This record gives sequence, structure tokens and C-alpha cells, in this order.
Amino acid sequence: MQMRSWEIGRALGIPIRIHPSWFLVFLLATWTLSTDYLPETLPGLSPGRYWVMGAVAAALLFLSVLLHELGHSYVALYYRIPIEQITLFLFGGVARARRAPSPRQSFSLRSLDRSSVS
Repeated sequence: MQMRSWEIGRALGIPIRIHPSWFLVFLLATWTLSTDYLPETLPGLSPGRYWVMGAVAAALLFLSVLLHELGHSYVALYYRIPIEQITLFLFGGVARARRAPSPRQSFSLRSLDRSSVS
């Protein structure tokens, strides 16, 4: 099943796509930050400034998700596993490979997730 999404660019030769659900999360994160968290944390600024700061923070969140997926993709490319695309969506991001990795390759790919936790 193909997800409906829009290509926004390429990195490492891999198409980067955004699913429509990404916009929902972006708006919710921006709204939550700009109407609740930032005014309590940094009182006295204009509402417009809170909204800009919230949007920048939400964009940086998705940039970190994209960089995480690019890390997985870089390791996959090292093992000569072709990556079709990276898609940012509601729950984060996913890098889609053209073929399944071997168990050893899969362990190396998953070690990125484990190392980011510690």
C-alpha cells in the first residue's frame, strides 16, 4: 500500500516525503507550545512571537526525526540496502527499504535506536 504524500526534497539520493498527517501534528505541537507552554515559561512576549517560537520548535522536532531516519538510511546504504524513500508522518518517520536486511544488517540498523536512548 502506497501512502499518499508529497516529495519535499532529497538527501543521500533518497526522496524525502511528507504525509498529510504530519501537518496535523505540526499544528498541534505549534498550538500547544504557543498557547500553553511558552507563555508560562517565558511570560511577557507578544502572542505573535509565541506562535513563531512554537512553529520553529515544531519544525526542529521534525528535523530531528528526519535526521534520525537519515541515520538509519545511511547505515542501510553502507550495507547496500537500497532505500526507496523517507516519509514523515503522524507518528514520526519511516525509511522504506527495497529489500529486507539480513539479521546482522538488521541488528546494525536497530542499534541506532538503542544508542539514542542511552
